[in-house]
Amino acid sequence: MNQKDITYTAIWEELNVVWQKIKEVYRPAISSELSESEISLSDWGLLLAVLKFEPEETTPGHLMIRNPFTAAEVYLERLVELTGAGYLSKTQAGKFVLTSKGRELTQRLIFNARDAMDGITLNPDEMVAGILNPLDRLLQTSLEAPSPPNKWSIGLSYKLMPPADHPIPYIEQTITCIAAYYDDSYLAAWRKSRLSATALDTLTLFWRGEANSYDSLCDRLAQRGHSCDVYAGIVDDLRALEYIKGSTDDLWITPTGRLVRNQIEDDTNNYFFTPWKVLQDDEKTSFLRLLQEFST
Repeated sequence: MNQKDITYTAIWEELNVVWQKIKEVYRPAISSELSESEISLSDWGLLLAVLKFEPEETTPGHLMIRNPFTAAEVYLERLVELTGAGYLSKTQAGKFVLTSKGRELTQRLIFNARDAMDGITLNPDEMVAGILNPLDRLLQTSLEAPSPPNKWSIGLSYKLMPPADHPIPYIEQTITCIAAYYDDSYLAAWRKSRLSATALDTLTLFWRGEANSYDSLCDRLAQRGHSCDVYAGIVDDLRALEYIKGSTDDLWITPTGRLVRNQIEDDTNNYFFTPWKVLQDDEKTSFLRLLQEFST
């Protein structure tokens, strides 16, 4: 393949393959701890979020900055459940902090996960440098990129960076940070569109072909915590904008709606991949090759 034919998207896709491979190593190492503590993997993710928000207290509003598509009530319910289990403490209405029990569990799971990652070896040393060096530069250029996007998500993820002398945990957290920057980029593109978060969520399902009726939309987004009446109103709004058309039982995205959603995708990629210009053509070739070797 010609060096110039290697796209940033191809490298990003391969980074996600590597990320998944690392997850497959550390998740079994923490599964027994999660089971004994009677929390799920997503609960641990929430505890990690509370840790990263420190020294601020955590509110549903904090959590909605990165994921504005889920109702505040859902976040509040989960925070209250973890409070009941003794992992969080409510300081005042709607505000939560880690308890000593929650902090110990969260940090122990981080340690156990990274200890499992340390069991992955990269040989030769050239492979470590060939992956770590471009990854680290991608991370730094993303952190230093001008706004938009705001660097809320990547900044929080960066708080958990381990030392570079533990290469696999460092690689894993670096990819986590870069994925967080993708979320920042998507949020910036969304705000530029001036759609509500729920309208974007709805339009995206039709754009992906994952909904074709009002009922399928409600079923697909039930976990967001919004009532079907909310989505009925959103469908009416998108109809008025001529972004979708059809009856309740047969809805589809219009060419205008597809153009709008395509633009959001283009804006997201433009924000996200701008820092990737730090990679030279010859470096992209070797970087992709090493990532593919890692993931096989």
